[in-house]
Amino acid sequence: MEVNDLLSDLLFELDDLGYRQKLEIQENQFYFMPKSLVLKPSDLFFIDAAFIIEEKFVVLAINSPLFSIKGTLTTSKADYNSLRTNGYESMFALFSLKSYDESVSGIKIERQYNMRKITKNDFDPMRYELRKEFPDFPPCPYGHTFNGLGYDSEMNEYVRFTSSILKDERLKTIKYKA
Repeated sequence: MEVNDLLSDLLFELDDLGYRQKLEIQENQFYFMPKSLVLKPSDLFFIDAAFIIEEKFVVLAINSPLFSIKGTLTTSKADYNSLRTNGYESMFALFSLKSYDESVSGIKIERQYNMRKITKNDFDPMRYELRKEFPDFPPCPYGHTFNGLGYDSEMNEYVRFTSSILKDERLKTIKYKA
C-alpha cells in the first residue's frame, strides 16, 4: 500500500473516532486555523495518540474540550521532533509513536486527556480505586477541577473509568484526608 493511501486510511479512522478538525504547525507551534488559535505548551490540550507512517508522516490525535477542538495534525518526522524540543516536551511524555501500516486493522485511542481509559473488561477491584478530592489530580480538560478520578495502584497513575465501573459495587472509594 502506498504511503499516501496509508495516511488517508489513518485519517479516515481517526475521523470515525471524532477527530474531524485539522490542525497545522505555524512558527513551530500547534495552530488551529478556524479559530486563529495557537495552542501554546501551557494551554489545556492533549495528544491522545501519535502514529508514524513509514518514517515519512507523523499524525497526532489532538483533543481540547476547553477550546472545542478534536482533530488531527499531520506533519513530517522532522517537524514532529522540532515540536518535541520547543516547549511541548511534556505533551509527548506519556506515549511513543505507534507505527501505522497495512497490517494495522482498526486503531484504538488508549489515552484520552492524558489518562488511560479503563473499561469493565479491564477492571480489577484489587488494582483500581476511585479517589476523591486528592490535591494531585491532573488538570480537568474543561478547565475545572476534578472531584474524583480513577487510580491504578500498579501503574501509580490516574485513569478514566467508564460509567459501568463507577456503578460497580466492588469499586473502592478513597477520600483524601489532609
